[in-house]
Amino acid sequence: MKDIEKINNNMENDELEDDDLEIEFVDNDFVEQDIEDTHNKSDGKIEFEKVTDDEDDYENDDYNEVAEDEDYLDDDEDDDEFDENDIEYNPDADYNGEYIKQKLTKSQIINRVIAGMGIAIAAFTIFYSAVAYGMLNKDDTQATEPETETTPAAQEETKEPGENEFFVSTNSDENISDNIKDLINDVKLDETKTGHSKVDDNVNNILKMTTKSDMNTYENVRNIYDYMMYFYDIKSNSFVDEDTVYDFCSNYEFTSSFDMELMYRANKLFETKSGDSKDYACGFTVLLRRLGFEAYYIDGERKTETSYENRGYTLVVINGKQYIFDVAAEDELSAGAKVEYKVFCKTLDELKDSYSDDGIKESMEKFENFKTLGAFSFNAKISTSSGDSDSGSVSYSGSDNSTSVGDMTIDISDTVYFKGSVSGSKSNIWKLIAKVYDENMNYVTEETLYSEKNNEVSDEVSYRPARGGYVKLSYIVTDNNGRTCSISIMLKVNGDDEPETTKNEPTTEHIASSGEIE
Repeated sequence: MKDIEKINNNMENDELEDDDLEIEFVDNDFVEQDIEDTHNKSDGKIEFEKVTDDEDDYENDDYNEVAEDEDYLDDDEDDDEFDENDIEYNPDADYNGEYIKQKLTKSQIINRVIAGMGIAIAAFTIFYSAVAYGMLNKDDTQATEPETETTPAAQEETKEPGENEFFVSTNSDENISDNIKDLINDVKLDETKTGHSKVDDNVNNILKMTTKSDMNTYENVRNIYDYMMYFYDIKSNSFVDEDTVYDFCSNYEFTSSFDMELMYRANKLFETKSGDSKDYACGFTVLLRRLGFEAYYIDGERKTETSYENRGYTLVVINGKQYIFDVAAEDELSAGAKVEYKVFCKTLDELKDSYSDDGIKESMEKFENFKTLGAFSFNAKISTSSGDSDSGSVSYSGSDNSTSVGDMTIDISDTVYFKGSVSGSKSNIWKLIAKVYDENMNYVTEETLYSEKNNEVSDEVSYRPARGGYVKLSYIVTDNNGRTCSISIMLKVNGDDEPETTKNEPTTEHIASSGEIE
């Protein structure tokens, strides 16, 4: 018993000293086995001592197992020196001959702890290696993404200016000579608005983003030039329908259809941000006119490799000399390359290999500087040989341009006199048209009794009816801009009712049957 007590004391000391290395082994296969009876029948020198929970550090076992082991029987309380060659795992060593789980030796505990720590370290190393690899791979991915990532500087560069943002060209103007800069700066400016509210509003917005009072004239012009290249896209030649142009200017009385097309193309470019060479030229011309330059839109030609093509560009007259600006061509020439200002304020001689003078004179003559028509009005006095008279007047407004005077009753032998005058036009076409009705006001026929073009502001014509019934006479005048005004009167003619039944293929006889002109 002394030896056993000594062994127990040694075990308790070892358990206290190696408390952090304690490992519990519970074998559920032998929980219900009568351990004491089985060991009493064996030849091993094993004793069992019932212990309490306070005396035993193993909470899951009611017995302390004391094995006859040299390490425990050794009187030396010092720990055995660790030998790495002792690290060997033998699963069968956990059980004795009767398959009873044995108490692990200290060396076995250490070996298993080291093995467990090795596994834990290996797992830890693999885990953090994977994490490190993932982060490294993420860094590599981010390092390759700047090609598609937009930096703040890039965002600012490609962002279209808003209402309160100002565009500043970053292109070098080293290819523009000081003489050209001085030439532009010395121009005496006389600004011109188009008079079309939509166009002028768009022009105002662009100039707010491209020009400043503390910038000289050259800087303003070049900034507009570069702004258009930067924000507008070139597309193939676009067809412009004449009716669309007139609809765009329907609320205005411009004298020139050429001017109306210029404004329409410019506005189309400003609002769609794309256009062909003519659209670019019209837009730049309108902007330069607003700055005060004598600028013209030229519907001209430019030489290609095989022939000349129809092309629009801007021509500016400075000190009596003509200079070409072609924003669309500059944009095409500098696509993906440096802007060299090859068609910025160049003479025709400098560009003789690319541009001809075809269309220059014609375009300059067609342009009327956005001139609008003056007021156009028509007055007429209508009287009869019997002494009755009436008068009417009408002013052209773009919508309702006709009026009627009171009805008159005349005899078949009476004569009706028309005397008209106009203001706002010196070249006009005068007409008198009769619509004939029977006594029941059923429409019978109509004829143009008179049509005359002259350069007078007044006109006179007379009419004598050929039969009884009703006749509506319309006295009409049209100026050379297509504006038409009309004054009408309804006549009740007393006499024999012989309505004309023929409506088609009018002849002089039909005219006579409707009335006679003196």
